[in-house]
Amino acid sequence: MVLIWQPFSKTFNELVLLFALFLDVVPLGEGKKQLPRSAGASETVETYNKYYNYVDLTNRLQSLAQSYSHIASLSSIGRSVEGRELWVMRISVEPDKDTPGKPKFKYVGNMHGDETVSRQVLVYLVEYLLTKYGEEARITELVSSTDIYIMPSMNPDGFEKSKEGDCDGDYGGRNNANNLDLNRSFPDQFDGTTVKPDDIPEVMAVIKWIKEEKFVLSGNLHGGTVVASYPFDDSVSHQRQGHYSQSEDDNLFRYLALVYSLNHPVMKTGQPNCPDTPEETFKDGITNGAHWYDVPGGMQDYNYLYGNCLEITMELSCCKHPPASELQKEWDLNRESLLAYMEKVHMGVRGFVKDAVSGAALSNVSIVVAGIRHNLTTAKFGDYYRLLLPGTYNITAVAPG
Repeated sequence: MVLIWQPFSKTFNELVLLFALFLDVVPLGEGKKQLPRSAGASETVETYNKYYNYVDLTNRLQSLAQSYSHIASLSSIGRSVEGRELWVMRISVEPDKDTPGKPKFKYVGNMHGDETVSRQVLVYLVEYLLTKYGEEARITELVSSTDIYIMPSMNPDGFEKSKEGDCDGDYGGRNNANNLDLNRSFPDQFDGTTVKPDDIPEVMAVIKWIKEEKFVLSGNLHGGTVVASYPFDDSVSHQRQGHYSQSEDDNLFRYLALVYSLNHPVMKTGQPNCPDTPEETFKDGITNGAHWYDVPGGMQDYNYLYGNCLEITMELSCCKHPPASELQKEWDLNRESLLAYMEKVHMGVRGFVKDAVSGAALSNVSIVVAGIRHNLTTAKFGDYYRLLLPGTYNITAVAPG
């Protein structure tokens, strides 16, 4: 990829020095090596044939964090309405500190409590990354070069209400314990804030998390069909269906959605064959969110517009809460897609922005790509990660003064 660096005219009086630093991948066997597991840590072999309730999930994540403490750190970003922790597993070399030049990636599952495949698949992904680090070159490189955050359940209260085998959500559990849909409760670009913050502690915790961490790329995992959906999720008219709501990064979002879809044996066919909507198809297994159906207050649009982060939504299964006997199959179907999508956090251009005189790192500097009217900003080390398709771009860093 050829990149042309062309600063704004000096009359703007807003120039800062831009250092484009392209980082070399450390080959396997050099640099960081796998450390021994923590002494006394017990580990349970995954069976892929049962759902974890809140207690089980907590125990499983704590056990993995203890066994792999050199690359895993478990924390809670907040609590649900009923007081359950919103667990996040952070996976990276030196997982308890931020490292300059390492982009942040996240997956969020089980946002709708009765859409349960994502909850289990993300636990399996955590285990896979931890156990394969130091053994498989691909996983070792991914963990070494990326700051990975995985939240298996954003709606643990809803999951406890959901029933195994309920494909349509008849038993409830979709909403939080205040009966609010978490994926309709984020500030919307057209409607603003429509829900009382005290009623959605899960959403408020995630908003705080997004603003603090400055994620680069994200996936929001759901259930109910099999498709990868990309922004925007709604439009100013809120037309129920059929309105393609295009973002400034539309081509990039389509590409990212295809990365997930084309690595999924069922999704890539574009024919989920869901019993409740047998006629519904998606070309190449992807769709613009609003064109599919209008979703105001969704999380993926919030990430893009207010969170410095590109996010798409992956719908993993026709049945929202399938029998546990289906979990092994779902993990096998999604594993390669999950990994391939994560790796895309490294595409495009990255670097650091520093003061021209002092050399100090500059945070919250706008990274402006000519022709794309959507700016990202630098993180606390002055680092930026601008995902872009291959091509030639004029890129400028702009800060007041």
